[in-house]
Amino acid sequence: MFASNRPPAPHGASLLSLRALCLAAASGIGLAVLYLRWPYEYHFPKGDAWRIRFLTAESKLLSFIARWGSRLRIGSEIAILRRLYYLESCVLCVRTPKADIFTEVLDADGVRIIVYRRLAWVTAEDEPDGPRKPCIIYLHGGGWVYTCAEERDAHHRHLLTHLEAVVAAVDYRKAPEHPYPAGFHDCLTATKFIHSHAASLGVEPSRISICGDSAGGNLSAAVALKLRDEGQKFLKNQVLIYPSVQFLSSRLTSHLQVYPLLTREDGVWCGLQYMGEDVALCEALLDGDHIAEELYRHPGFLALQKYDSIAHSESKSLASPTALAKLRDRIKDPYLCPLMARTMKALPRALILLCDYDILRDDGLAYADRLRADGVTVTTVSVPGYHGCFRNFQVTRCGAMMMDHLVKYLKEHL
Repeated sequence: MFASNRPPAPHGASLLSLRALCLAAASGIGLAVLYLRWPYEYHFPKGDAWRIRFLTAESKLLSFIARWGSRLRIGSEIAILRRLYYLESCVLCVRTPKADIFTEVLDADGVRIIVYRRLAWVTAEDEPDGPRKPCIIYLHGGGWVYTCAEERDAHHRHLLTHLEAVVAAVDYRKAPEHPYPAGFHDCLTATKFIHSHAASLGVEPSRISICGDSAGGNLSAAVALKLRDEGQKFLKNQVLIYPSVQFLSSRLTSHLQVYPLLTREDGVWCGLQYMGEDVALCEALLDGDHIAEELYRHPGFLALQKYDSIAHSESKSLASPTALAKLRDRIKDPYLCPLMARTMKALPRALILLCDYDILRDDGLAYADRLRADGVTVTTVSVPGYHGCFRNFQVTRCGAMMMDHLVKYLKEHL
């Protein structure tokens, strides 16, 4: 027997260590079980299948931990998941700090913007005739509910390094605490701020592009529409990465597939959180009971028919008629649902990046169809990936492919 001079740990500390050990063991077992239960048979890039299996299992495990954490009154399920996603990003997204990259946080009328620039550009600000750089305004995804600008830090640095462009990451307000139009207004305010302060930031005002993934793609499209409607046509490009552009139909062909990570139920839940509506309306949205007959002739609805799998029938929803009427009115708002804009004319050229195995694939294709029909130059690229792979571009090959397509496009058009 070996003696120890260290005093015994207090009972509370021992109990805490035991709980941590049990949680780690349970997490490991849960991850292994979820990893083995893999119902997807898709053609991902070589080497990605096991990575995506792991990420899918990990996502389910994080949701499980958040759900039980909420039941144990550690915090709300949303708050716990936000923290877990942040920790996940710290592990999966490798930050590559460089001495010559300067970051600063700006306040744009209450909206937080993280600006990334070369240190040499900052020191040359006092030169009035110095060269101005293009700018990418980046709006992160997360279902309008989760993640923050810092979680795309690796993306911002990668874009700056490979494009020699100023990157402005907008940390907009999230639902459900701040439902629509709060997040949209923040992104619009930040975009106008960057344009009006272009000179002080060393930005060429005619070379500003907006880019976003998932919910950020929705916000990017909405900001482009609003600026056009206000006659402020300074955006050069809109880059929409597997964007969510409508709440009209949840029964498109891609919606009804079983793909990794994002389900149509998840998408509808996030949409209701963003709108500030009761999540009890999920079933009504999934069944299409919120679609009024007057929308059948709308260009947005007609664009979806090419991809719609189920014919719409008379509403049989048990939801409140008042709630459904309100929802029917809200989904006509083009800044909430960009596909519902009456016209796409005079919008900036677009790159729409999609994934083959993503429920939002057909949403992006329908939006591209509408843009082309109204004379907007559109480039559409689809990779053999899943929803969220761009977030993990340092981990998955399909995510790296999306980043490569993005960089290649912006090198030509930025």
